Amino acid sequence: MQILLLTSRDRSLLSQAVTDAVNEFLGSESKEAALTRFEERDYLITPENGPPHKDIGVIVDAAQTPPMLASKRVILARELGYLGSTKAAFAPLLKYLEHPSPDTSVILVWEPGQSTKSLATLPQSLSKAVRAAGGEVRDVSPGRPKKGHPNDWFDQQLDKSGVRLSGRARAMVWDWLGQQHGHLAGLLEVLVATYGTDRMLEEDEVSRFLNKSEEGSIPFWNLTNAIDEGRRDLALDTLRRLLSNGANAPIQVIFMLHRHFEQMLRLDGTTLATEAEIASCLKLPANQKFRAKKIAAQTRSLGSEKIARCIRFIAAADLDLRGRSGLEPEIVLEILVARLASQKRWVA
Repeated sequence: MQILLLTSRDRSLLSQAVTDAVNEFLGSESKEAALTRFEERDYLITPENGPPHKDIGVIVDAAQTPPMLASKRVILARELGYLGSTKAAFAPLLKYLEHPSPDTSVILVWEPGQSTKSLATLPQSLSKAVRAAGGEVRDVSPGRPKKGHPNDWFDQQLDKSGVRLSGRARAMVWDWLGQQHGHLAGLLEVLVATYGTDRMLEEDEVSRFLNKSEEGSIPFWNLTNAIDEGRRDLALDTLRRLLSNGANAPIQVIFMLHRHFEQMLRLDGTTLATEAEIASCLKLPANQKFRAKKIAAQTRSLGSEKIARCIRFIAAADLDLRGRSGLEPEIVLEILVARLASQKRWVA
């Protein structure tokens, strides 16, 4: 049993923290079997007789239902700010937290709903109940930036990614971020895909990736996650955001997709058992064991034949981008992503 309450001033960082928490809580379980997700629309109850009303009871009902196709159940409750901040609005959940189910882990996300105009203060009754149940309240907001002086949060993100920047490069990136902390994840992903983590990067190597549009500055793993889950429409939408206003060059997307599937190819057929061994094989930083576990799980899910097919599709698209095809680069990538996101329906 794990209970986590997440909050942040930065929605991009909050989204990243939710993804990390879901992967952590699921462990080796599949999302399809173990994860149940709730958001604003699930909290609006419309009875046959009576007016619509907000009710958090659906979360409690799911948390108290024993897992069926998995060894545990993970509840992800997003957009809780839609319910307001009164103690009464969370009464059923507060009561559940007094005696939480040992087979259920719960991730609560304090963020506005789609129709919420402003987010109220996190209710103290909720945070106290989470802590009393042995859970954690985690605020993933970054520290207040001071121009030219990266803080502990910034250093932690660099350490987590494995990217090493010279002193001047660090100051340049920090000034570029300003208050838009959510841009950092996408930048670090591109730097790792382009240069790896074996050497120190200087200003001129990093500057070419700065000054990109806010719309395109999303983590690249949003695309690979959608592809791995077989969500073709989401993958195509994410691709368009990555390419919007020149935020990422088509060849960079190809490079990062190749790296993603090449990591699976490297693991395929090995007998590595521990997360540390897998991370070492993939040359990932030691603190990215969850990422190593996720890549290993996708490797097992796809199998050798499908991984090889993905690599062949990427290689063909690379040649098309370099002039073999007369198609526009964006069309080449859309065809590629649609193919990759359809791998769950392929016959091996």
